[in-house]
Amino acid sequence: MHKNPFIILLILSFSLILNIGNANAKQQPLRNTNHQLAEDLGDHQSYADSDPGNYDYAKYIQRIYYLDRKTIIIPKFQE
Repeated sequence: MHKNPFIILLILSFSLILNIGNANAKQQPLRNTNHQLAEDLGDHQSYADSDPGNYDYAKYIQRIYYLDRKTIIIPKFQE
């Protein structure tokens, strides 16, 4: 079962906005932001088994990268 890509992107974008807002992106290096995103994705992937209704999207994402205020890269899922 594959989720709608738009919904996945919407959830990830919201999560990213919260992370950047909390971390003050102007002062936080890009490396730290990407590290935090990777940790959050890992957490969501571990939650996916117990709460698939809210975290199932995380099963379809292997990596996520934040480049700048307008660019988020989610490489194509490899099965």
